[in-house]
Amino acid sequence: MSKPGLAALGLVLCMTTSASAQSADGIFQVHPVPTLKGSDTIVVSYNGASAPSVASMCVNVYAFAASTGAMLDCCSCRVPADAMAIIPIITDVLEKPKAKPKQVVLKLIASSGTQFACSPSTPGTGSDTLVNGMLAWKGGIPFTPATLSAGELSNTLVQCSSIHGDAKICAACIPPVS
Repeated sequence: MSKPGLAALGLVLCMTTSASAQSADGIFQVHPVPTLKGSDTIVVSYNGASAPSVASMCVNVYAFAASTGAMLDCCSCRVPADAMAIIPIITDVLEKPKAKPKQVVLKLIASSGTQFACSPSTPGTGSDTLVNGMLAWKGGIPFTPATLSAGELSNTLVQCSSIHGDAKICAACIPPVS
């Protein structure tokens, strides 16, 4: 193949990869946990991608039963730009279920929060806008960026509201100062 042909092929492959790739610091990320241990944590940081208009973001955490897809629990944590939060899965995220599951699917949604408050029941509604800049890991493995549909967002918020009704801050997270 000629040099111009190789250059054109390389350009097409780059454009195709860029167009189909999800941003690693997107608003919605997912991580299956096939073997949940008592010491497992989620590490989340905010790279400030939405700053200065959003100085800190709310990481809204949702745990689903791996076998049924039913929501088990949800909580929220404020993370300032260039900082991180460490959220224990068993004691914080899965606070509500009496019997702790062995497998879960974790989903995270990044939002701005409202008037210095975070609530896992409100991302994407009213002034609690969805924001970029969330980076998350569990056991050194990054969460997978995914596409958040309007239907999935709505279903997630309804399920979380039915569990907690109002704002639930993850226990390891310091509530924001108002």
